[in-house]
Amino acid sequence: MYNYSLFPSTEYPYMGKKWCTNMDFDVIMQRYYCFSEGHFFCYDINGKLLLEILNAHQTAILSCIYSSDVKILLTSSRGSEIKSWNDQGCLLHIFQGHSKTVTKLLLHPNTASLFISGSLDGSIKLWSFDTMDIFYSLSPFQEGILWIGTVEDKYLYCCSARSLHIFNLNTFTSFWTRVNSPISDMYVCGADGKSNRVIAMGTDNSLRIYSLHSGTRLCTVLPPPYPPLIQPIIHFTYNRASGTIYFLLTPWDIWVYTARTDPACRTAVWTIGELQQHLYRKHPLASCVQKNEYFQHTRRRNFRTPAKCECLCSLSSPLCYLTDEGMVYADSQEFLVLGMQDGRVLFLHTSIQNLVYYELIAYRDPVIHLKHDVVHQELIIMYQRSKSKLIHFRSLPALELVFQAEVSNDTLVFTRLNRSLFVGLASGTVDILNILNADEEAAFSEKKLNNSGKILVDNNSM
Repeated sequence: MYNYSLFPSTEYPYMGKKWCTNMDFDVIMQRYYCFSEGHFFCYDINGKLLLEILNAHQTAILSCIYSSDVKILLTSSRGSEIKSWNDQGCLLHIFQGHSKTVTKLLLHPNTASLFISGSLDGSIKLWSFDTMDIFYSLSPFQEGILWIGTVEDKYLYCCSARSLHIFNLNTFTSFWTRVNSPISDMYVCGADGKSNRVIAMGTDNSLRIYSLHSGTRLCTVLPPPYPPLIQPIIHFTYNRASGTIYFLLTPWDIWVYTARTDPACRTAVWTIGELQQHLYRKHPLASCVQKNEYFQHTRRRNFRTPAKCECLCSLSSPLCYLTDEGMVYADSQEFLVLGMQDGRVLFLHTSIQNLVYYELIAYRDPVIHLKHDVVHQELIIMYQRSKSKLIHFRSLPALELVFQAEVSNDTLVFTRLNRSLFVGLASGTVDILNILNADEEAAFSEKKLNNSGKILVDNNSM
């Protein structure tokens, strides 16, 4: 090797008569990227000029990458911006999020819709080609990041002048769909014989319905004229079987939409006061209370004064209840359920106005949340007490009380997994409540005394 030497094979003559300050080689595309201060030049391996972008950046270009999947070229410079270009050299978008020089750009090795950037501000950011916005940010160093790279397509390393960190890239799901406003609430809704839908409520009070399979947007409910955009809608629900959307705009008004058109069309406005007047007029003995674990018709309480509606939900289940004539099964399995301020729960027909199937009175405090637990076939009712919140879990179709939980007043969300109830608090903590049978309660008697309210007892086993 004593006579080893290098010989020029290809010359790249056109650099605008300026210094080539940096360059990179794209192995996949077989291209050379040359940078002359803020100018950009792209050559093939034979020296043919493929693309020229003059004054691409105001400062010297440091890095660039090309995504063949989305056909976008990305460049970064000593500034804090990342610019995207099409194959003709036209500026498409400027990614902003770094505060100092962006030193390196990488394509995500496993997810074609993401790319990675490192900066002297000490942060690593993942960006999405689909949303043209930041996807995730991490700040491993206080000093600047000089190099980033990937190993085995699953590890990301980043280096500063003093430290080296290695991160697992994990696995990101592919881009599903685009929403034009931030999402405040989202859930999956289905029905027998029908495909599932994803329901997303935006912070601008617009609701969108998507196909769970393809992510295609099927219907949009435009923001109603009131409440104002800064005030969210009180509650909403969607009945998949009938294709009907319900907005609780005020405690006295429900707007009904059909999802069979796009955008959705309003079909009716239901008034809570009129509904209750109709209930008293047509069904004077419709209210019921719990007695000896059964529901019986009674006129002990007078509800002549209309109560406000606090929440609503859609129920897809058979429903049975006890009347003076015996046990009755409703002739429908689709209901709109209303939670009232006076503790009542009303079961309505999904399309016939003012048709109330059943009126449940099990508590006197306001009903603030309703949910149909499809997995356990239960109706979940949350009541707002003076110093706490009470959650009832009632079986379907008979609406018998299975168990109840008294939780903290700062409870925001909750969910059930097998025999455990997970409660999310405003403080940022999560309480786990165990659902015990009667024979298990004795074994946890000491724990129950030390952690009041964290042990639940299944009423069916007592």
